[in-house]
Amino acid sequence: MDTFTDLSPYADSGADITILPKSVCEILGLRLQDGQESVVTGVGGEEIKIFIHKIAVRIGDEEFEVRVGFAKREDIPYLLGRTDILNHFNILFKKDKVVFIQLGILS
Repeated sequence: MDTFTDLSPYADSGADITILPKSVCEILGLRLQDGQESVVTGVGGEEIKIFIHKIAVRIGDEEFEVRVGFAKREDIPYLLGRTDILNHFNILFKKDKVVFIQLGILS
C-alpha cells in the first residue's frame, strides 16, 4: 500500500457502507463498472446506484482494506460508513469532532 489520496469524509453512523462520488473512483484508477453493482437508500428515501470496490485506506497509522460504494453521480458527499471500519475502530462522536479509537485500546 504505497500511494494514498487524502480525503476528508463525513463519518456517518447511519451509513452502512462508505460512499464516494465517481470522480474519486477515477482518481484511484478504477473502472466504475468493474465493481459490484448495488443500490443504497439515502436519508430522504432516494435510491442511489453504486459500484462496490475494495480499496486500501489509512486512518491514523492503521492501513486496511474496505468496501467502498462509488456512485455514478458527483453530487454525493464523501461518507464514511460502518462496513469494514468498525472492524478496526470504535468511533466516538464528540460535539465538534469524530475520534477513531483503535480496537484493543479501550477494553
